[in-house]
Amino acid sequence: MKFRKSIFSSFSPKTLLGISVVAVIGVVVTFALEYNARKTDYLQLLENQGKLFIDAIVNSTQNAITAAEKIETEIDSKILLNINMLGRIIYSQSIPPAEQKKLFEDSGFDEIILYNSNGSIVDRFSKHKNNFIIPKSVISSLVNKSFKDTIMVVYDEPEYETEQLTAFVKINHGNMVAAFINNEEINNLKNSVGIGYFLKRFYSKQNLQYVVIQNSFTIVAGSFGEYNLSTFTRDSFLQSAIDENKTLSRIIYYSDKPIYELVSPLNIDKEAIGILRIGLAMDEYERFEADMTQRYIMVSIILVVFGIIFFNFFVNYNQRQLLKKDLGQWKNYTNTILENLSSGVVGISNGIVISINNKALDVIGVNYSNAINKKIVDYPVFWKNTLIAVLNDKEIYTANNPLKVIQNYNQPKLFTISNDEIKTEEGSITNVLIINDITEQKLLEDQLRRNQKLNALGNLASSVAHEIKNPLNAIKLIIELVRKKFQPANNLENYLKNLDTVSIEIDRVNRIIEQYLQFNKMPELRLNNENIKHIVGEVCDLFKSEVIDKQILLTCNVSDTISLICDKDQIKQALINLIKNAIEAIEKNGKINISVLKNSEFIEILVADNGKGIHPENLDFIFDLHYSTKKSGNGIGLFIVQQIILAHKGKLFVESSLGIGSTFKIQLPVNA
Repeated sequence: MKFRKSIFSSFSPKTLLGISVVAVIGVVVTFALEYNARKTDYLQLLENQGKLFIDAIVNSTQNAITAAEKIETEIDSKILLNINMLGRIIYSQSIPPAEQKKLFEDSGFDEIILYNSNGSIVDRFSKHKNNFIIPKSVISSLVNKSFKDTIMVVYDEPEYETEQLTAFVKINHGNMVAAFINNEEINNLKNSVGIGYFLKRFYSKQNLQYVVIQNSFTIVAGSFGEYNLSTFTRDSFLQSAIDENKTLSRIIYYSDKPIYELVSPLNIDKEAIGILRIGLAMDEYERFEADMTQRYIMVSIILVVFGIIFFNFFVNYNQRQLLKKDLGQWKNYTNTILENLSSGVVGISNGIVISINNKALDVIGVNYSNAINKKIVDYPVFWKNTLIAVLNDKEIYTANNPLKVIQNYNQPKLFTISNDEIKTEEGSITNVLIINDITEQKLLEDQLRRNQKLNALGNLASSVAHEIKNPLNAIKLIIELVRKKFQPANNLENYLKNLDTVSIEIDRVNRIIEQYLQFNKMPELRLNNENIKHIVGEVCDLFKSEVIDKQILLTCNVSDTISLICDKDQIKQALINLIKNAIEAIEKNGKINISVLKNSEFIEILVADNGKGIHPENLDFIFDLHYSTKKSGNGIGLFIVQQIILAHKGKLFVESSLGIGSTFKIQLPVNA
């Protein structure tokens, strides 16, 4: 199927995504700018409207405020005079208590408290069950100081949540009367005349939420409906208008309803007497907010729908290309992992190899073109039988029973092969075979076992040596004593010869014991930078006469530039033992070749011969102590070679074929 080209085909996915993001950001920014502009205009309109109201009230009510102040002063004077008279009558006890109570009830006060000159309550009259409590600090300050009769706002203690208009009047002999006035009635009286009346009419005509004149104590006049307006003590914003001497505005919420409030200082004769507070309804603003919210939702829905349409179009058009690209990347990623694995991996489906990595190709010994998409029955016989066996039995080649593969002159390689099944949704099965080379692991395990045997032998030799050497030394001393003290009359020569034989054998036994004591110890090395060619040359010189006599060709191939940090004498001893074994293995037309190879990690010394070779079943044991297939052999030579190489942190390998010969490979690290 072919796809018709569109204008989008020339754009990359990142470019299209960038264009879409820019478009969305443009819409969002445009919407935000419009929202902020309209909001600013609306709030500025409210600000201007409020200031017009404030200017109108201030300009129209200067005389009304002055008249209202005079009326309020007259009202306050009458209240204080009535309290003074009432207090004196009650305090003088000139009328009975019942008449005192009736006189209080007719006075219009909520509560009256009489104090003596010490500030203690003498008598109390109240219309309520819960008496108002005047803070002691207020009483103390009034009793201890000279004051004029006054009316003030006092807060209840201890929580200071209730305010009360209270009049304090001094009467005879330092006594004092405190009367609690019904603030609502006083305000109603004030609002019925003067500025209060004017503000009430202004409030009703302009459809304001509230308009009040307020000082630091109370609301002096105005109308505020259902709103519980804040006081100076609880709202620092009010005092800020007086301190800054300018009109301030804010949005304040009463019962979750927004009010645009303007607060302006109110001055009479250039003296601040309080503030003028106007609350403007924000119904239009709420409708504006609702309208903008609806528009935001609509724009969001349009953007989402457009995004879905664009996404579907883009996905449908590019799906094939993206899938092909992803599949290619995934295959490359998987192949990279497989090729870097140290294990061989073979995937088999229905008897056909569908995947194989380089490690598996190296192990099986085939190239990629002859391995991939081939039936396993077409593989080399050995591996055909091996793969079929693993498919039939998952546990056939484990660490305890590894697969042995003879490579490079019968040097065995050991492998474990696991078989995991992967089932697809369609029910088909793919077998994944993992081939792990455990040759090095097995070599280390064998070396560990040999070391354990040597340790056991050394421990045994140490315990036995003490028990044997002391008696032998005693016997040797006795023989020397007998040699000096006793001289037979006849056969003196045979007598002395027998004594010498016994002494020599005792020395031999002591050497054997010392040798056993050294078997579990690594040789002590004296390391120097040595030229390998010189070492090999010196060893070859030792065997010149012997190889000529036995008609053996001994060749040495060593570069002049190869040097090694080693113990020269120990390496010579190892080579001597290997060459001796090679000479003994050759029957006729013999050849022995010594060569040295070097790479970045190792120096390899190879001793190869064309002798009779080593039987495969003996290869695992030739480095064991006292293991020998020769009638006259003691099985010590190769063991010593291995100990020397291990002391140099190297490795020793052997490759051998019967009738062809053997190659011993010494592998020593360059940086020992």
